[in-house]
Amino acid sequence: MKSVVKKVVLIRHDEKSGESIKPENLVAIETNGIKGLNGFLKPENNIVIGLGTELKRTEQTILAFQAYMEKQGCFPSQILAAEKRFGSSELFNSLTGNADLMAEKAKVGWYMALCYAEPKLLDEIQVSQLQALSAIFETIDDAIAIIVGHTPMIELLAIYIDSHDVVFRGSGFGIEESLSLNPLQGVEFSMDDRGNIHVSGLIGF
Repeated sequence: MKSVVKKVVLIRHDEKSGESIKPENLVAIETNGIKGLNGFLKPENNIVIGLGTELKRTEQTILAFQAYMEKQGCFPSQILAAEKRFGSSELFNSLTGNADLMAEKAKVGWYMALCYAEPKLLDEIQVSQLQALSAIFETIDDAIAIIVGHTPMIELLAIYIDSHDVVFRGSGFGIEESLSLNPLQGVEFSMDDRGNIHVSGLIGF
């Protein structure tokens, strides 16, 4: 039986207008928190937050949630720097600028489209994100880290980890290849006491 000691929660940023989160959405987060995350704000939990990626909308989302946290008397023990491997303008521009990929994506979704049109890029994205996630687990100490990222990056990471769980350990969570996150939905990853990373839950569903 797994003995889970650490968690990293990756959620999609809130709805945006241009490159920024809608102001009314930020007010809503500061006032009400985020469904699926509020339950982690318990006195016994050590909460770490991350500043998302290089894109403004991720930092805005997590800072609004930090404001809600602190109103509840819960202060993050650590604030992690932004992590470009969870999403960058350069990567998103290369994805959306690929006409063949976008045509496949419209038919079968991001994961299968990348499998068909850009399998090497898919592997690079997934491996790079796993390295970033592993580095976060190495940084936090018996904590729950809350990170804001992007679709389809979170889904691609979840599919990669979960599929390897199934292949190598037979204990996968059961992530569907069609998984598509709405704003403020996400995936919970856990590391057990043997250092294995697993998908352990969905957030905000």
